[in-house]
Amino acid sequence: MIKAENLLYLKKVFSNEDLEVFYEFDRKERKNLFEVKMSKNELPVLSLIDEDGGKSLNSSINPLREGQKIIDSFENIARYNNVIFYGVGMGYQIDYFTENYPDIHFFCLRT
Repeated sequence: MIKAENLLYLKKVFSNEDLEVFYEFDRKERKNLFEVKMSKNELPVLSLIDEDGGKSLNSSINPLREGQKIIDSFENIARYNNVIFYGVGMGYQIDYFTENYPDIHFFCLRT
């Protein structure tokens, strides 16, 4: 439902020609931008493919520990009722969050 609403909004704001550029990018390029590799502790990590061979978007050593550090870097999370994650990657930070804050509602926005 949300995707449909977003598409309706985009159709109001952008011309058909501009939208076709977005759709073309989505169809052809997006699937070739990323690949999944294995970290040193044998967990999947997302890598951005570029001219230099790629850049890991997660820790290539221990993505679980990286997810924990991300969540632990925020102060007083327990005082909130809702948390929004903008972009989720492989979701290691969300796993840690749900284990440690099971009573807090969360929303994931992906781009």
